[in-house]
Amino acid sequence: MTMQSSEIIEYRGENYSMSNLPLNPFIKKNNLKFKAYTTAHWRGYQGYWKLTNEELFLTNLQTANETYFDVFKTNEPIFADWFSGVIQIGLGKAIYNDFSNYYENYLWLNFENGKVIEKRISSFISSEEKITFGKYKGKSILEVLKGKINITYNLENLIKEYVSEIITFCKNIEFDKKINVPYFEITDEVRKNIENIRNRPFTYLFTKNFLAIEKHFYVNQDENELEETEYFSNLMEKILTSDFRIIRTLNRKDCQNCEVSEKTNLINPDINYLDWAIKNVDKFAIPPHFLKIEKLKFLSNFTVNRLNSTIFEFSPILIDNKLSFSNETLTLNNSKFEKIYGITYDENCNNYFLDINIKSNYEKFGYFLDENFEEEAEDYYDGDYEYDRRSYSEYNGAYGFDDDTINSAFEGDPENYWNID
Repeated sequence: MTMQSSEIIEYRGENYSMSNLPLNPFIKKNNLKFKAYTTAHWRGYQGYWKLTNEELFLTNLQTANETYFDVFKTNEPIFADWFSGVIQIGLGKAIYNDFSNYYENYLWLNFENGKVIEKRISSFISSEEKITFGKYKGKSILEVLKGKINITYNLENLIKEYVSEIITFCKNIEFDKKINVPYFEITDEVRKNIENIRNRPFTYLFTKNFLAIEKHFYVNQDENELEETEYFSNLMEKILTSDFRIIRTLNRKDCQNCEVSEKTNLINPDINYLDWAIKNVDKFAIPPHFLKIEKLKFLSNFTVNRLNSTIFEFSPILIDNKLSFSNETLTLNNSKFEKIYGITYDENCNNYFLDINIKSNYEKFGYFLDENFEEEAEDYYDGDYEYDRRSYSEYNGAYGFDDDTINSAFEGDPENYWNID
């Protein structure tokens, strides 16, 4: 799919990309039909806009079947009095992915009948924010918050891959990943069974609903004694029927708790870990809009219908749970997020905004918020700067150093600079 082109808007003599389509209400009201302009314009048109004196104007329109004059009966700019709502103008360098692009910051404009009634600077928060510590280091916050079960488009394939990964973990001594499984007691018998399985390879048939392991049929085996493939089949049943909401992580060496590798298949959300991290890790907070998720799927466990000692049918049981952070945790998270990132979350707008009262923010973005910014800048910053009062006259600024530095650090001789680290 071709990435779709943005609307273009002129502001203070420069052109910017706009992430909204303020022409759409006009098109709908007037029942206009535009043919696809290019493969980058499936909406049927390319609009060019201008923001001046806090008013929005359409200055040109390109379509495959209509001209600007055909639509508006004039070639003059048209005041967009039909538009009420928000548009965002990208600021800075665009970051592209396969199908779209985004900017680190936006000029956020709220319009009423084509006139600006509010201006703010919004910030883009990526859904790929990474965890930088602990057992989920390197994973995105969203992956841990949702688990793959809430992200996948093919649940059946995910479940099959996961069960297959458990089998491979137990069977293959070269398997180098760690694995998440429901909590169950790991006894010496379990460890011995896994060791036997790895030392005595077996074949198996695995589908999305059945696991069938080939028995070895040892000649001298006692009639009541289970062989390792039967033990392993029982172990798989034990794992699959345990509670997947209580997870533990295994590694191939000792089947004990350990850090989760980046490749680990995290099936379910791990809300408890994120709750702990919010409360205990100083520089960790979750972007608040992530926490607006109302309902999450969890893999609870599997039902197992055993056909014989090494063959059984299985089926996943999924349950819906609400996102269960307490109000105390949510309040703490939002407070930490504002301090860490220097931005606030507006729940009504579902957006993040910079505090423009902070001097550095005003220095960077005041130009976009106030058309008189340059004229007012001197009054705004008066008294904030520390003016350079150093003197360079005595030694003519030798080697770039001021007089006081040469007199104190170099003992009055500029040539002593070479001995200073």
